[in-house]
Amino acid sequence: MSSVSRREFMEWAGTTGAALALVESMPKSIALALEAAVKEFPLLWLQFSNCSGCSVSVINTVHPSIENVLLDQIIPGYQLVLRFQQTVMAASGELALEAVRDTHDRSKGRYVLIVEGAIPMKDQGAYGTLGEKAGRPVTQADHLRQLAPDAMAVLCLGTCASYGGIPAAAPNPTGCVGVKDFFAAAGIKTPLINIPGCPSHPDWFIGTVAHVLLLGLPKPQEVDAHGRMKLFYGTTVHRACTNRDYLDDGIMAKKDWFAGQIKAFFINLIETAKELDKHYIAPRYPNSYPEGAPMDFYTRAEAERAVDGAERVIEHCKSHLFR
Repeated sequence: MSSVSRREFMEWAGTTGAALALVESMPKSIALALEAAVKEFPLLWLQFSNCSGCSVSVINTVHPSIENVLLDQIIPGYQLVLRFQQTVMAASGELALEAVRDTHDRSKGRYVLIVEGAIPMKDQGAYGTLGEKAGRPVTQADHLRQLAPDAMAVLCLGTCASYGGIPAAAPNPTGCVGVKDFFAAAGIKTPLINIPGCPSHPDWFIGTVAHVLLLGLPKPQEVDAHGRMKLFYGTTVHRACTNRDYLDDGIMAKKDWFAGQIKAFFINLIETAKELDKHYIAPRYPNSYPEGAPMDFYTRAEAERAVDGAERVIEHCKSHLFR
């Protein structure tokens, strides 16, 4: 082993210390540079006349997870910042509404406005309010009139926001409308993208947001007649049916008994789906009954019949989809 003099050791130690100090400072400078390069897009998510089902659906997104969507860069260099969402935010009251006002004032033209639910319009919008101003309720319609014109884009999440949905169904006592009809009446020209569904699929929502951030607003040819992105709504289950070619070629069943067999099969399937529809509310909403838990109102035979019906519907759908 070669000997090292005291002078050589001190020179080596000093050089190493300086190098370590440089290395230690590098991640900080790199982090600051990356932070400056990241574009932040504030999100204001307003819920109007709805059941919050679309919120639940988006929260259940798997790839990416909702944590990744909100805490990480959804696309390298692009960070979503959820400033307001009634269901998931910790703040409430005036503190929560301050986030809406602050985002509107500081980020005009840069924030994305997400609307979930239809907008009540009857009696000056009195049947849907969000917060107060000077001690008076502020209608959901007034919030939309103020926020929509200054948004980069408005995303209508779910069928209710897109077209009115169940809240707008006859007799429509609150005068609910979808965002498109609201914009037409108010003369608002902000770009609008519909993401319908009851609830909307999380992939459609995440994909639409990613498209807007990465590629900008969709071109006219990328949107269908219903305001939906063809990327996610261009293909239906009907088009994937294994019998679709026969329909396109005009080859139909000639014998009555064969057509009757098919008709009987689908009638049975539809009847099964109708029965399953009756179980939609109770298992999903704990307060659907006056008291007790939903399971208290079901017998074992009813539950087994529902599970069997669901399995038959699922297997039928699987058999008619391309794998």
